[in-house]
Amino acid sequence: MRNYLRSQKLATFFLAIALLLACVACSDSQENASQAEFLTPITNNLLRQYTSSQYSSDEVNAGVDLWFIPKEAEGCQAPSDSYGLVEINGFILNQRTVEMLEYAYELYGGLIDIRGPALTQGSYSLDSPESFFTHAGGGAVDISVYDKNGERWVLLEDEIEPVIGALRVAGFAAWYRPADYERQGSPAHIHAIAIGDLFLSPEATRQIDGRCGYFNGRAGLPIMDYECKHVAEPRPDIHGGPVVCDWMCALPYPSLSGELLCKNWE
Repeated sequence: MRNYLRSQKLATFFLAIALLLACVACSDSQENASQAEFLTPITNNLLRQYTSSQYSSDEVNAGVDLWFIPKEAEGCQAPSDSYGLVEINGFILNQRTVEMLEYAYELYGGLIDIRGPALTQGSYSLDSPESFFTHAGGGAVDISVYDKNGERWVLLEDEIEPVIGALRVAGFAAWYRPADYERQGSPAHIHAIAIGDLFLSPEATRQIDGRCGYFNGRAGLPIMDYECKHVAEPRPDIHGGPVVCDWMCALPYPSLSGELLCKNWE
């Protein structure tokens, strides 16, 4: 476990350096100055977390368990390649993620404003290790599924599946996490990772394409729980399997490079 944590810290260190170099190479435009302003405290935080160790990584993909039938969904739209950093509802996201959230809301149009007010966690953050460091890079968001009714917070159960569906069509690997699902006391929320984001953390990439990941019809959670006891089987995707858009088939995910998920688009 100690070696694993060191490995992840090293991975986030290299991510921080890559992001910092990207900002240094930018022009002196107002947008890039704003990016650097956001990025500096993030980079410093990652550097403080860094511990020297030899990085080793498990194979991300362990073969597709194809119990679902992937298909091109109506509304699939390739995201942009804009990675400027912006602040939304007190959280840092890149522009690509923001645009994907805006498109998902356009598809959804319901009570949960996933464009900003409902966000409860953003990207480029090491503040929540209980999220398995999936938010340490880009493309990661958590979304509240509650609404305040007087003095009470009410779970918007009827909104959850429509939000999940819209997020998936917009290009996110997204799942509903009920209360206490990840750990005792964790609130109900939607967890989403932007597929194809160039700055995903290694853990977020595994949630998309690993054995327990989205493209394998799983819930995106590690096989080991918080007490490091092996779970017998990866948790299934309760939302019915991934949406596979044709723009995803050009991405370098092992699950998509074979003949299973993308063979219909060739």
